[in-house]
Amino acid sequence: MKRFGSKLKGLPGAALLALLAAAGLAGTASAANTSSYLNIDVTFNTALSVAVDASNSSTYTVAWSGVANQALLSPSSATVTNDSGGITERWKLFTNQNSLPASGSAWSMAASTTAVGADQFAVQAVFGSSNTASGGCSSATNGGTWNIGTSAPLLTTTFATGLQYTTAGQLASTELVNNGQSTPDAATNSGSMFANKKRALCWRVIAPQSTSATATQNIQVIVAAF
Repeated sequence: MKRFGSKLKGLPGAALLALLAAAGLAGTASAANTSSYLNIDVTFNTALSVAVDASNSSTYTVAWSGVANQALLSPSSATVTNDSGGITERWKLFTNQNSLPASGSAWSMAASTTAVGADQFAVQAVFGSSNTASGGCSSATNGGTWNIGTSAPLLTTTFATGLQYTTAGQLASTELVNNGQSTPDAATNSGSMFANKKRALCWRVIAPQSTSATATQNIQVIVAAF
């Protein structure tokens, strides 16, 4: 081996490797690839998005006669749409701590629909089938949807603990089926809505016992996609 090693001195690199390989001194060859991969990464050019009546903001007007704690019903159903362009999403509903007055003082959110005091309000909302007629929102005094805590609970103010629309009937009315689903599509995640799908939305406001305000009070139902 010593004599063989002496003969390697002065050989070019390529010739040296060839000689070593022939002599079995260059190590074992690497294993062949039985599978190779072409990776395709699909990126997203869209994001979560929800629309009410095909807009970011929609306004309905209802008149309060001044009767203490009068139930004010949505004059027509709004339409909520997953307009994300391709993403399955879930929806939550919540409201603000105070109304948004046109001027002057605001109303504050009550903690119950049955104990709404002076200069307070309570608001509920419920989803129905996309086939719900314009005037098809459940009657505010029929003892049905609006008195079922899971279907139309009092809206709260915090997104993190807000009310999620689910297949279990949360925020969904069995009275507003109308030849279509009132619950979510229940795609891969329970309580989810497919892209471009829509649902009707009805609401009810409980007016104050009395009020010192004279200007229009704006009460928001906020629909959040997540």
